[in-house]
Amino acid sequence: MKNKLYVMIVALLCTSCVTPFDLRFDDEPVIYLEAFPGVEDKVVFTIGPAYSYSNSAKRPDFEPVITFKVNGREMPVVLNTGHCVDEDYPEECYVSDYKPVPGDEMSVEVSAPGFISINAETSIPMPFPERKIDYRKVT
Repeated sequence: MKNKLYVMIVALLCTSCVTPFDLRFDDEPVIYLEAFPGVEDKVVFTIGPAYSYSNSAKRPDFEPVITFKVNGREMPVVLNTGHCVDEDYPEECYVSDYKPVPGDEMSVEVSAPGFISINAETSIPMPFPERKIDYRKVT
């Protein structure tokens, strides 16, 4: 009886439902964006093209147009090629000279011909109030 149970379980596992799927699809390429808005530091963007693994279509040249706004005002963004902007940042990243302060509302939109455009929004949180605990020795 035990053997029949094991055979039934193995048969059930071997005949489980199978859903075939194919990872080969030619989607439109998208834009990859990574940003580091830090307080008292410049805003650094890593921007690049992202393609599906099996995309066989011709890959267009990547020439991004970046619109970076802080509290509704547009801020300039430059490409850091080599050490022309700042040695502290990696090559081929985009840097804005603006140094965020707590309470800033930021948005970035990136578009490029032949790519699906993206946008993102964030805000710099207000600092937590500092609490201090003091103790005294009672004599």
